[in-house]
Amino acid sequence: MILKKKKKNVLIIASNFPPSERVGGVIRIAKLIKYLPSNNWKPYVITTKRSQKTKNDSLFNEIKDLCVIYKIPEFDLRKLYHFFNFFRNKSNPFKVIAKPEKHTIINKESGIPISSHFLVPDHLFIWAIIAFFKSIFICIYKKIDVIYATSPSQSGLLVGLFLKYFLKIPFVVDLRDPWTTNPFHIKRMFSFLNKFEDRLELSVLNKA
Repeated sequence: MILKKKKKNVLIIASNFPPSERVGGVIRIAKLIKYLPSNNWKPYVITTKRSQKTKNDSLFNEIKDLCVIYKIPEFDLRKLYHFFNFFRNKSNPFKVIAKPEKHTIINKESGIPISSHFLVPDHLFIWAIIAFFKSIFICIYKKIDVIYATSPSQSGLLVGLFLKYFLKIPFVVDLRDPWTTNPFHIKRMFSFLNKFEDRLELSVLNKA
């Protein structure tokens, strides 16, 4: 007599997810989901809801019936540039780049988005707060066995960290790119923000 293994549930936190083609990481997470069901795992995904200018529908079609997807609006804080029109002054080190597809305020000397100097860990932390509360209900009602968070964005890692802390569910981290040690990582405008982000990274790695 062959005993059938009980299927387990995994909550996947991925801000970048098919059909988005924003980063190559969507392929990685899609292929993971493709093979989870055959290994007795039921994937539940929490991701961002955003308008897609470039889409990979074929990749999405491969996995859409293999997982349950919850989408939360992105709430990209970088799009609040309308409130900062006074940065247009040439004497100011910051200026607004009025490109409809970007909606980004940049430092005119370095070309770096101003949000990178202040938002910790990134521009999706409001999305992360909402995703956290949504994930609590998913974990309880779907009886999630494992939390799997992938980055970037790092805000998704914090969702997994706090779920681990409050619900005591095993927490797996997939760092596709380094966090604070990334050569492209932008240091914050204030030293206390850099120290705070270092603490966040350490907490995530210690709890995973």
